[in-house]
Amino acid sequence: MELDNASVKILRCFKKQKSLSMEQLIIFTPYEFDDLQERVNALLERQLIEIDHSEKDPILTYKIKTEGKFYLENHLKKGILAWTPLVLSSIAIIISIIALLK
Repeated sequence: MELDNASVKILRCFKKQKSLSMEQLIIFTPYEFDDLQERVNALLERQLIEIDHSEKDPILTYKIKTEGKFYLENHLKKGILAWTPLVLSSIAIIISIIALLK
């Protein structure tokens, strides 16, 4: 269940704010309304966000679910776990080359 970068950015917006409407998402993100609507529907289908029924306003708002928060935490960890071996290997290669040149 991988999300593209734009969907992850939208999910991060939901994590930062308690509850967001589509109009607020348009302000906080650089995406157009149609693109946002499509991505929000995809996040709803994957059950990472839900409709916020606690708001008294008639405006439809969304909030992040626990599954969405877990997804963001695992997404960050996976990125760190992917880059750490590459960085350490590069440092080891550079140190080896410097040692051979001396």
